[in-house]
Amino acid sequence: MGGAGGGAATGGGAATGGGTATGGGGATGGGAATGGGAATGGGAATGGGAATGGGAATGGGSATDAGMPIQIPQQAPYDTWTFIPIAGMTCAPGTPTGIAINPHQGSTRLVIYLRGGGICWNLNDCVTTQNAAYVQSGYGTTQFNSERSGGVLATSGFFNRSNTQNPFRDWNFVYVPYCTGDLHTGSNVTSYRSDGGGVVHHVGFDNFTAMLRRVVPTFPSPTDLVVTGTSAGGFGAAWNFDQAANAWRGANPQLYLIDDSGPFLEPPFFSDPLLQLLAQRFAWDTTNTACTGCRPPPAGNGFAPIFRYNTTAWPSVRASLLSSERDFSISQRMGTSPGNPNLPCFTDGGGPCEFTAGLNDLIDGELLDAGYRVYVLTGSGHVWLDDAAGTVTSQGVPLSTFLDRQVNQSTQWQSVRP
Repeated sequence: MGGAGGGAATGGGAATGGGTATGGGGATGGGAATGGGAATGGGAATGGGAATGGGAATGGGSATDAGMPIQIPQQAPYDTWTFIPIAGMTCAPGTPTGIAINPHQGSTRLVIYLRGGGICWNLNDCVTTQNAAYVQSGYGTTQFNSERSGGVLATSGFFNRSNTQNPFRDWNFVYVPYCTGDLHTGSNVTSYRSDGGGVVHHVGFDNFTAMLRRVVPTFPSPTDLVVTGTSAGGFGAAWNFDQAANAWRGANPQLYLIDDSGPFLEPPFFSDPLLQLLAQRFAWDTTNTACTGCRPPPAGNGFAPIFRYNTTAWPSVRASLLSSERDFSISQRMGTSPGNPNLPCFTDGGGPCEFTAGLNDLIDGELLDAGYRVYVLTGSGHVWLDDAAGTVTSQGVPLSTFLDRQVNQSTQWQSVRP
């Protein structure tokens, strides 16, 4: 859950049973869906479901853009990253932000990818040390240009269109940056200082809703829809999946959820005090209200019920969780006070590491029964989607094969566990 980057997976990345966990390890590092207003401005859906032609959207992120399609390829050329300011999207410091879009000509398949980058819930992490991506700088054209030239948009294997092993190489990409410190799940503005200063906009859930108002009319009729993310974005993908699925309900695409390294562990693995604090900081009681079981203790069993809710509300979804057995980033960050001090795993193989037991509890007690498939690697690595397709393997099964089977309706799609 730490800062963006691409550090190697350490602490036993080798998969047992012959598979080797390579790459990965880079620590990278949200109510009902309104959004998706009618496609105005004359953009007719053609070919790949992208709104093309018609009048150009005005104002670049102004309120007049809400509900209008992004014109493709006039505003967003094919196979190229373009930053689009979005009305209503806001970063932690209160500054406006937007999305990056990379359409592919003729494609009817759409990915919404939520970026990771830490979490913050106190003055020190949100304001002083800035222990989450872009919580002080915000995310605009400067940050986008940096990520496009040498950051995730340039280096992530997930977005590589030239790698034939990448099952997403010919999909339309929508990239949702992370600048709210709240796992893309919040709907709250918090002051972390007694004098009213240290204001942080934890509005990741609201940003997702605002994003949908532009993206749905831009891609009004996808045949396939993936909601995914890494680390904080993995949590966000699980939390926001329902509003995305609702936004495209009329188009009835085949739905997919891919949560990379964002496991909502059940109590006591994620401690009661931590879950209560996060629910307060991010106003989780005002988002995803349809998931009645998603409540902090003692009213509920934490937020793991979101997984079962997603597959119950959307029975056709093909959903997966990717994780290592000893994820150093999630275990250490969520083990920080008031978290469970016995949760952390260390990259040298040490630590109390209750994360492993918590992950198995989530998989065996919740995910498999709810219809998920899981892809688990040995070791303590963190996030896997950004590695070059074909380089991550567990139990002899490449991650790219697991994902290809998931999104291409293969009957051979099965869980992979050490």
